[in-house]
Amino acid sequence: MPVGHAVQGDQDLERGRPTGRSRRDLQQHRTRGVPARRALPPARGPLTVDVEDRMHEVRGSLAALAGALRALTDDSSPLAADRRERIGALATAELDRLARLVAPLDVAAVSESEELDLDEVVEHAVASRRLAGQVITWHPTGHRVTGRADEVAQILNILLVNAARHAPGAPAHVDVVRDGSTIRVRVSDDGPGVPDELRGDIFSRGRRSATTGGQGIGLALARSLANGLGGSLSLSDVGHGASFEMTLPLHHLGGAA
Repeated sequence: MPVGHAVQGDQDLERGRPTGRSRRDLQQHRTRGVPARRALPPARGPLTVDVEDRMHEVRGSLAALAGALRALTDDSSPLAADRRERIGALATAELDRLARLVAPLDVAAVSESEELDLDEVVEHAVASRRLAGQVITWHPTGHRVTGRADEVAQILNILLVNAARHAPGAPAHVDVVRDGSTIRVRVSDDGPGVPDELRGDIFSRGRRSATTGGQGIGLALARSLANGLGGSLSLSDVGHGASFEMTLPLHHLGGAA
């Protein structure tokens, strides 16, 4: 071996670098009898907003279904036949809704807005929360709106759960009034109200109280759903507790809203 190469080889070894033949030997040693390494799957990033929202809706629907099943299977508190039938219908509706929610994102179609009997939608949401032990006042009004039942029900559920979380034990109230071509649905409670520091950005994603938990998704999702229905969701100053008002288009005869 030429002297120059030998000197360079010694320097490489001192620095921990393989030389000429040693590089080839090392490579053969590394690959001999070692199976090819499989490519690692890409690291998972944070959930997308769409998936987070859908999971939030799934959790709400599962909670309603769990409440219905507990009521139907509670032997210590027998149900009258008509009440058992209503709770069974509620459970069936939640199962259908879950099937729609867990459909693959690339094939799940957004249904068209249609005429809704608002009393039916509100009754479903209120009944689900009452099964969870929440005290709610509400009276049917006979109003019909243009919208999508799943989304209106989800907004109501978010607002009622929000009331139960931030005003535990306090009654919640659902009031529905007509204002021209708009239906106003107000969900309020008799609790302490919304803290001043939260009022400005309470609908911002991730905004949440430091004391009552939550993910800071519900109200942002509810407002997004309301806007998608051609309505709105805002914080109201009515009453001394927390009060949120959703607007929905009144359904006119002939289908025009």
